[in-house]
Amino acid sequence: MWARKVGVPPKWASRVKVVALSVFTASIGIAMFNFMMNLSIGQLDLAKPRHEGDDKVYCFMATGYRCDSDEKMQHFLVRLEHKHRRPFPDVLECEVQDVQNTSCSRVHVPVASINGHMIPMAGRIDWLRWWAKLFLVLSLLLLLGISTHDLALLSVLKQEEIMDFRSLRWQFPILRRAFSLLMGLAVCQRILRRRGLGRCAKILSRLGIPFLIVWNLGLAVLVLSPVCVALFLMHPIRLSRAAVFVQSLVCAVYSLAFFIQFMVWSLHRHWRPWYALTWLVRGTVATEHPLAEKVDCLCGCEYSVSNHALFQLIVISITGLVKSLTVAFRCIKGLRRSEWANLISVLFSVPINVYPVTWASLPDAQWPEMCHEDSETQGERAFDPFVLMDEQLNSKSLRLQLAAVQTSCGSPRAGDLTPREADMIGCCGFPYARKRVDMADSSPETPMID
Repeated sequence: MWARKVGVPPKWASRVKVVALSVFTASIGIAMFNFMMNLSIGQLDLAKPRHEGDDKVYCFMATGYRCDSDEKMQHFLVRLEHKHRRPFPDVLECEVQDVQNTSCSRVHVPVASINGHMIPMAGRIDWLRWWAKLFLVLSLLLLLGISTHDLALLSVLKQEEIMDFRSLRWQFPILRRAFSLLMGLAVCQRILRRRGLGRCAKILSRLGIPFLIVWNLGLAVLVLSPVCVALFLMHPIRLSRAAVFVQSLVCAVYSLAFFIQFMVWSLHRHWRPWYALTWLVRGTVATEHPLAEKVDCLCGCEYSVSNHALFQLIVISITGLVKSLTVAFRCIKGLRRSEWANLISVLFSVPINVYPVTWASLPDAQWPEMCHEDSETQGERAFDPFVLMDEQLNSKSLRLQLAAVQTSCGSPRAGDLTPREADMIGCCGFPYARKRVDMADSSPETPMID
């Protein structure tokens, strides 16, 4: 392996790789943040201003935090406020001869005077920047969870601490019962299984399933996600896999809502975000105001987000949805059984128990360079475990066989290593403890995987 040949210390090549790939996995949310926070003129529909036919250009001279007025102007305004014993408005209307009789559809603006920042319309929520900040927070949490999980999985001592669903049920029984009650699935099952229940009641119960799905999605986003983040900060290694799974599902839900909102915006133009394109010109304050000197005025027109920008955002939301579901699905195998977990950031899904790779019987093969019988053939868990097999001289005549070896199985309860009863496989492969064990079902043969 190249890392061993260049002298990299053991395990460090895998650590650097999983951190780099974790950043790449969370880069979708960071890209969404950069795109929506850095809106430019190219994302606005300049051909259609807000009020077509009555799209007058408005100009104002802003004071205080709204513009950079000189000291003489600020001092004069303070004197006027003391003289008239009333504060003047922060926004003063300007009269600019160049744009006085011009509409937003035909206005000519100097390129050098355009303010690059898009100002949201007053009284409306800036949805794009709200979504940008939300996805940035979710991406950072996902990056922290994936990095913690994979770095812990690289360690032989720490990998046993990462809990699966069986361990979660043992360690957090109150949390499991609370969420089971809030989800309402058990209550609905009891209602549908009751005898003597009317036909209309059963129909109404089935019609309420969509509302139950919406309720569970809201519960996952608003309750489960914050609770999971708080528990993850308290137990970062033990709950890293569950936290990544929950945060991935939350990212998928937000990406779906993001997609639906943008589809509605693409169909209804008046619901889109509106932003003011502003530029600086010289003008005078309105004549009714005591100040009539030449000042820097801020003129602007309101435009909506263009169809091209919405199409880009829709593509980004679909990409984020697919990426979030992919990360969530990669957690399922480790959540079913922690012994068969794999690294989340690495693309190939090889169980971590395959490592370290040792070649037991190679009668006629020569060992690869810098490898011998006493060394690990492949101890870097973030790389392909079979990466060095092609370096053997007779590798074309070899066939790989993986054998599952029986090991002692302990209870997921902390500190309890007593033998646990065998499990049964339930829905989607998730195990659950059965009350009675039929010893005749157990087979001493070791399964082989070709």
